[in-house]
Amino acid sequence: MAPKTQRLISPAAVELEYSVAGQTLANWRHLGRGPNFIRVSARKILYDRADLERFFSERKVVPGKAG
Repeated sequence: MAPKTQRLISPAAVELEYSVAGQTLANWRHLGRGPNFIRVSARKILYDRADLERFFSERKVVPGKAG
C-alpha cells in the first residue's frame, strides 16, 4: 500500500484505501465519470489524492437533508 504522504497513487492503492473496486474505477474512466486521473501511458494510470478527496467529499450524504 502507498504511504499516506505519497501524492499520486495507483488504482490498486485507491482500491485498498478507498474501498472502490478497480473495475469501478476503470468503468468511471471509460464513461468520463469519477475522480480526475492522470494517464502516464496507455497502461499506467495515477490518481492525485487531492482529486480523490474532493470527489468523495462532494458525494457526502447528510441524512435528513434534501440533495
